Amino acid sequence: MLNVWVASVSPRQKEKVVTPHSRSNVSLLRRENEFLRILKESGGIVHPGSKEFLNAHVALLDTLASAGEPTSGLLGIKVDKRTIENTFESLENRGKVKVLKTAISTVTGAQRPTRIIYLPTVNQNQLDIFLTELGKSLHSAPYSVTSSATASIPPSDLKVKRPAQPLRVLQSERGVDNIGHWSKSRNRADQLFQSDDQTIHDVLLTERTTLAQLYGFIPGKMIRARELHLATLDIFQSSHDPPTLALAAKRVVKFSRYFQDFPIAVYCSLVSTLVQSDELSQILSTEEGRQTLVKDLPQSLQTLLQIGRPRSRERLLELFEILHHLKIVSPLQPSESPNPLISCESNGEGPSSFDPFGGDILSTSYRTAPEYWLFHHEAALHLWVLSTASPPLWKTVSVTTRLEASHYWNELQPACESKTFAQNVTQPSPSQSFVPDYPFARSIIRDASWKATYELSWHQRQYLKQFMSHQRDEATLQDEEGSSTLEKVSWTISAPLSVVKDFLQKERTSQLRELDRAKLHTQGTEGNDENAEKMEQEKELLAKKVADAKTRKEREWEAILNAVHPGPLDGVAATKVARVRKRYLQSGVANDRTRWEGEVRDAIRTLRGAPKAVLPAAQRAAPARPLQGLSAVPVAVPPPEATAAPSRPAGLPQPVANQPGKSIEQLIAEQGPAREDAKRKKRKQKKDESGMYGRPVWLIVCVLRYLL
Repeated sequence: MLNVWVASVSPRQKEKVVTPHSRSNVSLLRRENEFLRILKESGGIVHPGSKEFLNAHVALLDTLASAGEPTSGLLGIKVDKRTIENTFESLENRGKVKVLKTAISTVTGAQRPTRIIYLPTVNQNQLDIFLTELGKSLHSAPYSVTSSATASIPPSDLKVKRPAQPLRVLQSERGVDNIGHWSKSRNRADQLFQSDDQTIHDVLLTERTTLAQLYGFIPGKMIRARELHLATLDIFQSSHDPPTLALAAKRVVKFSRYFQDFPIAVYCSLVSTLVQSDELSQILSTEEGRQTLVKDLPQSLQTLLQIGRPRSRERLLELFEILHHLKIVSPLQPSESPNPLISCESNGEGPSSFDPFGGDILSTSYRTAPEYWLFHHEAALHLWVLSTASPPLWKTVSVTTRLEASHYWNELQPACESKTFAQNVTQPSPSQSFVPDYPFARSIIRDASWKATYELSWHQRQYLKQFMSHQRDEATLQDEEGSSTLEKVSWTISAPLSVVKDFLQKERTSQLRELDRAKLHTQGTEGNDENAEKMEQEKELLAKKVADAKTRKEREWEAILNAVHPGPLDGVAATKVARVRKRYLQSGVANDRTRWEGEVRDAIRTLRGAPKAVLPAAQRAAPARPLQGLSAVPVAVPPPEATAAPSRPAGLPQPVANQPGKSIEQLIAEQGPAREDAKRKKRKQKKDESGMYGRPVWLIVCVLRYLL
């Protein structure tokens, strides 16, 4: 029996003050009337996020336009989510509708809050029936609605009382990264792998890359652009529709044709799929089904794949921008000029004359992007790996046919990845300057942009490594392609069988290499069969110890990190702590936990403000303070040609040399008579030419006697 958590109307909503519109918004008023009409025709309850509601609104717009009545928007355009929320919020503020919330969770543990809009005249029994049916049919997935309660409980309380689901095992305290991958926690992954195969299969498919590659999505962006180019050339050769044939003769394609004449296999390889569908898997399982055009798919699949919707249009426009940067395509716009750039035979269904697109491609969106594109007969090859600021021109090749275009892409990839290849090719004389878009230039030389094969996620690799650890011999790897064991593993992690076999073979080779290295460090004798058997046992034992030690050190590191800083780390802190972690994993078995906690703490503390460097006291430069009364004493000066004396530490006075000459009596006589006003000038005294303040004669005599 299905039960639903029903969220009551919050007191905050009741306290909303109903205010009239500050100014007239004709489109909003029309949309409110249209939504109310759909609400009444649907029995007083609707789910605004469902395709039924969106299709009903599009049908209502067509009906109103046919009757000559004004509409709130363009025909055939579905209203976006934000507009729906704003419209129903306006109706709720004026008391026309009520909003109810439910929390529906999948079998994998993902919780999906859902809003329900209903009229004030709807009773509780009608709401219960609608919510029960919604739990069965939402997104056509096996949903299980959370256990019921007679009292209304807000969705925020469900997370506390709901038991832990398998999907939550992958969610550690460090959260989810910015591309939708679960955090890499070996302990939590081990907990997940203790579940049954069906649960592991469902949970691993919650990762977007795994789900998208299940239907043939290509990870590398440049490889997707290549497939788009080659598929378009196939459309030019196989087109039989008169309007399309007229454009194809001039190598012009209409952007909307990609959502009609594309095979479903090509479409799924270019646009990632977000929702799992058994029907789509069945179609892609046969070669005939893979060639099915997207316009011939069932309407339910077209809605599921978002064919022609903003997301799919944006993904294809990104690939067209890549082709535009490579000078393979050029955007066009319809022209009424007597001398257009491109002239086609008139087909009666669209423009036949085109001029270059006048706007900026980089600043356009899917709404303002050009609708027509010209595919050139030739394309230039640049050596991108040598320079991203101004890549040198290599040559210009033909890309008229599919075979020629394939050769172009095969030569472009090493020109972007291999510096040795680019330096060995013959470069022509420098041509006109070419300054590419910097983000594109940086993207084209990345290895990830040219990733054409299946890419295993971290959790898929961990599952395969665990599977390897349970195998005692290589018999499983030597099975035929139809091996039930490997097929079961392939299905569990949703990866192709060939990819699974290749990974297991590489992992087995790596393990044997590690065992051979460990064997060199072990002491043993080689001789009879007993020694050989003993070595085999030691090899297996050593492999198990290595795996156990690696797992144990990973757990010890997690404990150390959580003890010092249990919160998430990012930026410079994550980099510094990662270095400490690498040193810890490479250290020996006996480790001082206090020492490593101190290193982690020091790595994090440096981010809060590094202390200023303090020089030792012996290296500080102290200002020189001459002794009082010595400035006027004559000092022997060495001749210019004499060798300079070695430097002395700063602050020490120069030694006074014994200079034979005037006697003390002569020095006193040169001072002259005693000055009577010397006592009056106590504080402010002027310096004489030698820089010495006026001092009594007896003080000078005492100093001289002391020095001599």
